Amino acid sequence: MIASASTRLLSIGPFAVVLVAASAAGDLATVQSFSWTVQADTDAHSDANCAPPNCGPSTYCSPAPWTPSFSDSGSTLANIGTTSYNALLNCSTACIYAPGLPCCQGGVSGGGFANADVTILSSTSPTQTRWIFGAAATSNASAGGGDPCAPGAADGSADVQHSWQLTFEANCTRLLLSRTHILNFSQGAGTMNGTSSISLVGPDGTLFSQMLTPPSPGGQNNGSGSDEFVIGPGRYMLTIDSQISSAAIFPPGESASGQVYSICDLTFTPHNDPPSITAQPTPMSACEGGTAVFNVSAGGPGPISYQWRRNGMDLIDGPTASGSIIDGANTASLSLVNAGPADNGSYDCIVANACAGTTSDEATLTVFPGGSGDGNADGTVDGDDIQGMINALASGGPPSVPYCAYDMDTDGIVDMHDVPLFVLALLQ
Repeated sequence: MIASASTRLLSIGPFAVVLVAASAAGDLATVQSFSWTVQADTDAHSDANCAPPNCGPSTYCSPAPWTPSFSDSGSTLANIGTTSYNALLNCSTACIYAPGLPCCQGGVSGGGFANADVTILSSTSPTQTRWIFGAAATSNASAGGGDPCAPGAADGSADVQHSWQLTFEANCTRLLLSRTHILNFSQGAGTMNGTSSISLVGPDGTLFSQMLTPPSPGGQNNGSGSDEFVIGPGRYMLTIDSQISSAAIFPPGESASGQVYSICDLTFTPHNDPPSITAQPTPMSACEGGTAVFNVSAGGPGPISYQWRRNGMDLIDGPTASGSIIDGANTASLSLVNAGPADNGSYDCIVANACAGTTSDEATLTVFPGGSGDGNADGTVDGDDIQGMINALASGGPPSVPYCAYDMDTDGIVDMHDVPLFVLALLQ
C-alpha cells in the first residue's frame, strides 16, 4: 500500500504503473517530456494421443474468449485513473470415450496468463511536489500431461515488458527517492527470467542506479529503500525498464509465476543549501616577483562557482596596476604571478551554486621585498651578509625578510643567478 501526498491510498496489484501530471511553471520540479509503454504476450500448446477405439478427440487452442496479448503506450502526462489489462491463452486436448464403454475421459492443458493495472496520480503544492510512478507485473505459466487416457504434453508461457522515461527540470530542491523494487520467483517446476532497472541521471552524472536480476527459484531479490539528494537547478531524467517472463513445459509440468515491482515515489521540497567548504585557503608568503597560490575545496549541489576577493573586492583575471598577474579568479585555485607588496592583504573566496553561497575563511598574503642584498637588515650590504647569502642559496626558502633580500633579480627565488648581482652590491 502506497500513500499519495494527500490522504488517498494507492493499492499496487499484480501490475501497476503510477504516473504523474506535470507541475506548473515555478514549481519545485516541472516535467519536460514523458513516454511509457507496457505490453504482454502469452502462448500455450497442447498435444494428446487419443488412441483407444470409440474415443473422439476434442482439441481447442483458441484466443476466444481470451486475449493472448495486450499493449499500450503514452507520451503525455495526464490523470487517466485506472485501466486494467489482461492476457490469457489456454490450449487443451480432451479425449472423451463413448458412453457405456468401460473407458475413462481425460486430457492435457497448458496456459499463459498476465495482467496489468495502470494508474496515474500526482500531488503539487507550494512547498512540496510529489510524483509516484512505477510498475508491478505478474506472469504465470502452467503445463500438464501424462493422463493415462490421453497421453501427451502441454506447455505455456507469459511475458510482460514495461518501460518509461521521465525528464524534468528541478529548481533548488531536496529530492527524496523512495522505491519498491522487487523481483519474486514463485516456482513450481517452471522457469522465470527477467531484469528490472531504475536510474536517475542529472547534470553532473548518475545520482542513482540499480538493477535487479532473477532470484533463485522460490526466492526474492529486494532493492527497496530510500535515498535523499540535494539538487540544484538543472535537467534530470528518471528511467525504469522492467521485464519478466515465465515458462512451464511438460515434463515435469506444473507451473511457474514471477512478479516484478518497480515503483518510484519522488518527493520534492525546497532547499537553499550552499556548497560546503571542505578545505579552507591558508596564509601564503612570497618573495617579490614570485608566485603565490591560494586553494579552496567545496562540495555539495552544483554546479559550483567561485569568486576570489582581496580585502573584500572581487578579483579579475589579468595584469594589475602594480605589475602582478591574476590567474584563476573564478576557479578553485587562485594564482598571483610576479607578486609585489601591493598584493599584500586578506584573500577569501565566495563559493556558490544557483541556490545560495558561502564565504571561505580569510587567508593573508605577505610579499617580502627583494633585491637589496641586506639580509641582516643593518642598512648596508657588506661581509656580514655573505653567510646569509650562502644559507639562502642552500636552503631554498621559505620566503622571509632575510631570504627575499638575497633574491637580487626579484624572480621569487634565491639561486645562482643572484650571486653576480650580490657581488656587485658588496663592491659598491
